[in-house]
Amino acid sequence: MGYGNRKKIDVLWLVEHVAREMDVACAVKCMTRSLHNIDIVIRHIYLDADQIMNEYDPAVIVFPFFYRASDQTIEDFVRIWPGAIFFNLAYEQIYYKAHLKIKAPGDEFTRKKVIHHAWSNFYKDYLLESGVQADHIFLNGNPTYQLYMHPYNQYYSQRDSLSQKYGLDSASRWIFIPENYRWAFVPQSKINQCANEGGDLGEFMKMREFCRESLSNLLQWCNEAARDRNLEIIIRPRPATMLQHIEKFFARHVGRREKNLHFIKGDSVREWILASDVVVSSISTSLIEAAVANKPIYIAEPIPIPESLYCDWYGYVSRIHSGSEFGEMCETEKYPDTSTLGLWAQNEMMANGDPLKGLSDFIGQLVEKRSVWNPTRRSTAASDAPSGRTLSQRAEEKRSHWTIGSAKRIMKLKLPPGRFVDRAKSAFGLFIEAFKKQDTHEADIFTEADVQSRVEAWSKVFARK
Repeated sequence: MGYGNRKKIDVLWLVEHVAREMDVACAVKCMTRSLHNIDIVIRHIYLDADQIMNEYDPAVIVFPFFYRASDQTIEDFVRIWPGAIFFNLAYEQIYYKAHLKIKAPGDEFTRKKVIHHAWSNFYKDYLLESGVQADHIFLNGNPTYQLYMHPYNQYYSQRDSLSQKYGLDSASRWIFIPENYRWAFVPQSKINQCANEGGDLGEFMKMREFCRESLSNLLQWCNEAARDRNLEIIIRPRPATMLQHIEKFFARHVGRREKNLHFIKGDSVREWILASDVVVSSISTSLIEAAVANKPIYIAEPIPIPESLYCDWYGYVSRIHSGSEFGEMCETEKYPDTSTLGLWAQNEMMANGDPLKGLSDFIGQLVEKRSVWNPTRRSTAASDAPSGRTLSQRAEEKRSHWTIGSAKRIMKLKLPPGRFVDRAKSAFGLFIEAFKKQDTHEADIFTEADVQSRVEAWSKVFARK
């Protein structure tokens, strides 16, 4: 199909990591079709790039990230669809210190031509300080956290189902460890790239050393605990860490693995959090999700967390500093209170109503009104409510809104000359070939049938709510 004959569609939703993003994408697709009679086409941002750029002409494109228009994963989309509305879901919004510079919007296009989804006022402030226009920020909330609430949590597999699927003892205590030692597996070339984008090379080297030593310690703790106790310890690598990489790391630093210690990458973090008894991690924001789900949580800290990796929310979580403390945690019946972190998450990132419905409504209005948005008040209180109004009401008063002027500015894109690149000869083409070999994105391949199956499952959840 030639470029001139591409099919016009309402929304193209691009996914990078299936486990992180597909639940939100399919739930919103189901909801948007039902509430607004608008369909969303869901495709992979890398693997499906050639096909979708030849086949579709979308009005709105939803990205999992959008740091700069010149990125090799972004630039062709910008070039070939100059009339589209670019909406950045920004799946990473809680940054430690070393990320603040390299994750900021990196060019004028990203600051002035892209709509950015914000979970919280603190991320909105970060975008404003980075030069993003206020009317290009959609303050909504974190849709992932909403998945732990009724009725969305009915979508997920129960403990018995997971135990049968992975050969786990349902009667044992399940300790779930969402691994987040990203820098332990980052090659030197990537560290150099991050430094070139504004980061501190020395900081990145220290972070890699910290992550490797910490992961080695934690794996030893887990293996020892799994030896004699009635436990199932499930370690789940982060989406961009291959299962075989962490298994090789374990073999090199620990040795023989006990039978009750499992490395499992299947299913989402949400299934495992909901099914497990305790959640332990390093600095993973999955701990925030677990607190929202009212699960006991701990930070494993065999060595002190460096300042470059620190976030304020860590102060709400109890720490485990040694193998003996880890073993005690596995046996205890008394867990620390996690309500403080859970309340913080709800107040900061769930204060504007249902973020999934918020996304659905916002996308629907972008399509129907061609990016002219008038916010619908979710609170029944008057806008001039006295002090003492709820956090939700105060957040509602601060919501950004779209104007006709901002819509026109987005449509007047200044694009560089040139045509769609020949991927077979490009660096991006080499990236696609690596992706097909699953060098960096294990378990991120999906089909239209996979999407349809998930959407049908969400339809059943919504039908019985």
